[in-house]
Amino acid sequence: MKLHTLLFLTAYGLVTNGFLLHDESGLEEPDATAKGPTIERRQQKIRGLGVGYGDRFKGGEIKPKGLGERRGPSGLDKILNVEEVESALKGLRKKYPDKLEFSPAEKKTFENRTIFVASVGTESARKNPRVFLTGGMHGDERGGSDNLIYFVSDLLWAEANQAGLSYGQNTYSAEEVKKAFSVGIKFIPLVNPDGTAYDHKTNRCWRKNRNAANSSGEKFGVDINRNFVVFEDRKRLLGKDSSVFSGANVPSTSMYPGPEPGSEPETQAVSEILHNTPSLSWYMDLHSSLGKILYAWGIDRSQTDRPEQSFTNKTYDGQRGLRDDQRDGEYKEYIEKDDLEVQKSVTQQMAEAMSKGRSKPTWPEYSTKEAVEIYVALGSSDEAMVGYYGKKCGANRIHGLTLEFGDTKRGDCSGKHPTAELYKQNVEQTAVGMMELLLRASTKDGEPKLWRCEDQKEAAGPAEGSGPQKGNGASASQSEGPPKTGNGGSSSRPEQPQTDSDDCINEEDLKQEAPERQKGTGASRPRPKRPQEDKGRIVFHNK
Repeated sequence: MKLHTLLFLTAYGLVTNGFLLHDESGLEEPDATAKGPTIERRQQKIRGLGVGYGDRFKGGEIKPKGLGERRGPSGLDKILNVEEVESALKGLRKKYPDKLEFSPAEKKTFENRTIFVASVGTESARKNPRVFLTGGMHGDERGGSDNLIYFVSDLLWAEANQAGLSYGQNTYSAEEVKKAFSVGIKFIPLVNPDGTAYDHKTNRCWRKNRNAANSSGEKFGVDINRNFVVFEDRKRLLGKDSSVFSGANVPSTSMYPGPEPGSEPETQAVSEILHNTPSLSWYMDLHSSLGKILYAWGIDRSQTDRPEQSFTNKTYDGQRGLRDDQRDGEYKEYIEKDDLEVQKSVTQQMAEAMSKGRSKPTWPEYSTKEAVEIYVALGSSDEAMVGYYGKKCGANRIHGLTLEFGDTKRGDCSGKHPTAELYKQNVEQTAVGMMELLLRASTKDGEPKLWRCEDQKEAAGPAEGSGPQKGNGASASQSEGPPKTGNGGSSSRPEQPQTDSDDCINEEDLKQEAPERQKGTGASRPRPKRPQEDKGRIVFHNK
């Protein structure tokens, strides 16, 4: 081939790759500081670890073994395929029938696959779990399901054998394993089986599910992590120039949020647990591949001093979700001080342990950031927090975190298809992160805090505290939780009376009332008038 012909073909390839449509290339999350979404090019070479064929767990006859039980990475030579996720759960249930249970979510996916919801722990812990974990929400982010399956395998093995666990330089005693196990874990190892199966088959860096109901030719599917009901009326809430709206309503884009919030069965499976498990205090969603742990809001930067700056307040409509250079004011989303502090503390503890435990010094160190510092996004972690901060009567406060495991520079699809070495590294480091989270959840940082409304306060009487209530998981979940919604099962708890958000009280109100009560005046100091709020805007439902 002549030199000028070769140069022409090379240039042509670069140009055509540079203008690939979103779903032909795989779309990265938009940077909060960028002027528009960025695109990664189609993967030309397969450098990532391959996906397993067949079923290494033989339909549940063989149980999976994590790194802690193996005491080394040998055997982790292929990524779990979709069928093996179910087979692994069956194997664990067969080996530990009194410690793990799982069942199908209410609805199947567009391609008729089943989403499995599992619980781990003692019987009482499974009934009142404090922690909820999810993986595989995006089809191209390989290894999230594996990380969960292998960590749960380790936890079950160590608890059953009264043994400790070691990951790199991090060692956990048998007593610490027992504490972590006592927390109770709810988890969905594979939220998006359709998108994952397609990505495994084609290596196309496929992010979305496979819902073709709103297709645009061959471009279809819904981004599960943009389909949650959280901040349902986003056109009113967000600034018109927010990056959330960058091509998001076109089915061909990789971040298409769907025809309406909460439309997808995958989304509904996650929301059902978030909104109907009143003992939960922590939720963490596993993604890749930034090497970061994200906390707080995705809608805007957080602050603890001005509760009126809330998504419930219409006064600030149009000021949320903007870059600094787009802002007219200084809007930041409110979060209670103790909630922000504990989220910072827990994520920092996780990052330090994950970085310390690196088996090789070349592995990247994990860091923490507020979610919005990466990009403006309305996803599952916000969905976890919105009930309490939406002043929904009886809603439990859930800390929403995102663990972005991996390294963008190692593997295909910006590290979402990891190399063999990175895959094993991810299994090890995420196990450390999850272990650290469980240990913190076993302390007072895992105790539930519920939003109490005026009618509930009066019914309970003044002797017991009002407003945000704390207590142990069992009692709180049995008596104080919100009623179940949708078709997720009936509840023995009485229906909670619904009141306007102006009738709700929070910790700041309690601090002002407390001195008057202590003086024995028999009357509480009048609560300050609340700012204008969007009453009844937050809706939780399964469609």
